Amino acid sequence: MECIQDPKNHKQKSRGVHFLNFIWQALAVVHEEIDDNKATELQLFIMSDMSKNCPFRDCTPDFARMTGPDGPYFRDTINTEAGIFSAILWRGVTLRTKFSEVEPAVFLDHDDWDQTFQAMPKTVSYVCNSRVHGTATQRHPKLAPKYWESVLKLNWPEFCQQSHTFQEFYELFHPNQTDQPFEHLGPLGTLQLLGDLVQCGVVPPPTNADIGRCMKMINSGSVKGAAYLLGDMDADQIGWTKKNVEYCSQAAQHAFNILQENLTHEEKEFINVSYCMVEHALCKFWIAVNKGLIE
Repeated sequence: MECIQDPKNHKQKSRGVHFLNFIWQALAVVHEEIDDNKATELQLFIMSDMSKNCPFRDCTPDFARMTGPDGPYFRDTINTEAGIFSAILWRGVTLRTKFSEVEPAVFLDHDDWDQTFQAMPKTVSYVCNSRVHGTATQRHPKLAPKYWESVLKLNWPEFCQQSHTFQEFYELFHPNQTDQPFEHLGPLGTLQLLGDLVQCGVVPPPTNADIGRCMKMINSGSVKGAAYLLGDMDADQIGWTKKNVEYCSQAAQHAFNILQENLTHEEKEFINVSYCMVEHALCKFWIAVNKGLIE
């Protein structure tokens, strides 16, 4: 397959500039370098919901809480069954809810979770947002018992201390089988969970091929953002774009190279430029394009 990065593709060059400007505008937001009355429409959009719209997955308020002293990803907590169970509950059930903002974030076991859950308001939306990724899903607190049972079968405290590839960790949480141990976490939730674990130093960073496989399986915003970035399609032509693993891998590499070549060392460290970050940023880039916020 011919390389998708074409130095003569002027549309690709132009959109590379747009992607970089998108990143720079977002950097100004997370650095709190702008006033509301001087913010661009794109920056106002990002600021309207940082946890949802920020292209930097490690720079959001909810991630900061989950990696803090009282969160499941804190130091040795994540190496325990309680830690990984709580992390999966966040990614699979409580993500971007009022519950995840103010209620306990670590649960010793299912009984501990259930005791907390039973004391909550009876509206499910307080604990679980079924449309957290845009379309309705089967996310629900009732999945917690199975999640705990599945965690107990992982032998997590030992497994996470051993040397495994990113793909092996992926298959632990999302094996190639019909009966999924973490039902409705799905390819996207699994990638988000592993991205968190990469940041914590538990899981090794994905290779370019790893992220390409994940993008293909998810087949959503990051693939659309990639197709737009590469100049293959205009925004009104993309729809439900399907690309193969090689295309997704090369697209992620192209976006990664743009950031590596144009950001300062301090900027790259601050937003943790990686393939996980690139996949997330391409998704948010596509949303901004689709909303007419990228010129």
